[in-house]
Amino acid sequence: MKKSLANLINNIQYNHMASLLILTISMVIPFYSRQLLTGLPILYVWALLSISYDVVLGLGGIPSFGHATPFGLGAFTVAILISNGIPLTPALIIGGIIGSISYVSMGLPAYRVKGIYYAILTLAIAEVILALINNISRTEVAITVGIVPELLDINILWIYVVFTGFLTILSLYVILIDLKTTKIHRILYIKIILYLIILIIVLYGFYYLLSSIYNFILKLSLGSIQYTDFIRFISPINRYFITLVTLMISFMLIYLIYGSPVGSILRGVRENPLRAEVIGYDIFRYQLLAFSVSGFFAGVSGGLYLLCVPTATLEVLSVDKTFIALLGTVIGGAGTIIGPLYGGVIVGFLRDYLRRIIPIFSLYLPLSPQQLQILPSFILGFIYIIIVLTVPYGIMGSWYYKAIDLRRRIKLYIYGRG
Repeated sequence: MKKSLANLINNIQYNHMASLLILTISMVIPFYSRQLLTGLPILYVWALLSISYDVVLGLGGIPSFGHATPFGLGAFTVAILISNGIPLTPALIIGGIIGSISYVSMGLPAYRVKGIYYAILTLAIAEVILALINNISRTEVAITVGIVPELLDINILWIYVVFTGFLTILSLYVILIDLKTTKIHRILYIKIILYLIILIIVLYGFYYLLSSIYNFILKLSLGSIQYTDFIRFISPINRYFITLVTLMISFMLIYLIYGSPVGSILRGVRENPLRAEVIGYDIFRYQLLAFSVSGFFAGVSGGLYLLCVPTATLEVLSVDKTFIALLGTVIGGAGTIIGPLYGGVIVGFLRDYLRRIIPIFSLYLPLSPQQLQILPSFILGFIYIIIVLTVPYGIMGSWYYKAIDLRRRIKLYIYGRG
């Protein structure tokens, strides 16, 4: 048992330490500002949407402009299920299954149509589905879920506290082991400074978390808290925790797929489909598998979207969602999995921020209201062009493929290993 625990700690120290520290910081950072607590969940939704798109584009090498379809159908499915009293977890799974089925159906033409022609075909299919749903319904399609019961579950709040405490203790332990095993004094000093900054962020954030919950429980026990105040306090925390944990679990599952034999085969199909077919692999079957996995997690992200925007309208099926996934994947680095995660957060932040400052643009630019509405997409498209021209592999893709010497030097200085 001790040997297994030691192996686990050693694996975390050398392979996943950065991920552990980033996750720990992510658990406490929203308590520095309520804007972070309420604004980050939607960014996690876009991150998951971009990761799901990377399965098709980055891993499978299949361009698709219809990624909004599994996202939107997943959102509508979860909205219907929650409105009928189905718990959130099975609703998300069913929404993912619906997204998977829809994306596999859209992937069937890939047997005959390839490349950019298939990408245009998926866009046409997505628009047909959007128009079909709009025409079938005689009124405006809108399903409001209201307050999801899980957002008011105080047990989730306690799980949040325990999980954050566990991550904090584990991070402290791994940091101490890493410092103990570092032999070069210069590198040790660098690590001490870096870890001190991280620990200050984590410990102060955890303190803010505990103090805010203590005050909440104290008011709750005294009966001096109104129901609206109860919702205002617990709902954002539970929403943040659910979206972050779902993103983390989804990322881990997709990461396992990337490192599995199936992932290796999909990469082979992406790089040289003719050779993969000659070897004996059924290319079309593996491409449908990529659509299935991608559609499932896109559907889950659509369900999570309802926690942030509790009304499902036809807007969830718009091409704008595909645009977010595509930009997040390309900017972050297709095929890297971690790149689309960061890319989705960046694109989501820029998109929401640019929409908020539209009134400022209206003061200085002679644009009509319709032109102002598409201005954020225009700016994002311009950023996309700049990224493609300067770092064609994306941010993380360029880091992995074009900065080998730089990474080796940084690894030498930080970890004390070549």
